[in-house]
Amino acid sequence: MTPEEFQNTVIQPSFTKPVLVDFWADWCDPCKILEPILDELAIENSDIWSLVKIDTDASREVAAQFDIMGCLPSGYSATANSSPNTTVSCGRRRWGNGLKAN
Repeated sequence: MTPEEFQNTVIQPSFTKPVLVDFWADWCDPCKILEPILDELAIENSDIWSLVKIDTDASREVAAQFDIMGCLPSGYSATANSSPNTTVSCGRRRWGNGLKAN
């Protein structure tokens, strides 16, 4: 994903509803654990927030903009009128409840 694609895929849609960006990598075992949880939560809450997944190995420039350097999985939530919020967690309750509260 290029910075321009990030703008179109994450920033612009965040004016409508929050967007959770899942920064992941194929070599990251915790990312593999988190993936089905995030997928399920995204389906259950599609009317509340959106999920965008970014492969940090394929999108190094975007990952670097958020200081994502080997500490995976990392999540970034974007809403149009708030400061960026970065969270690192494999706990379903922490991810899901945090997004519903925002």
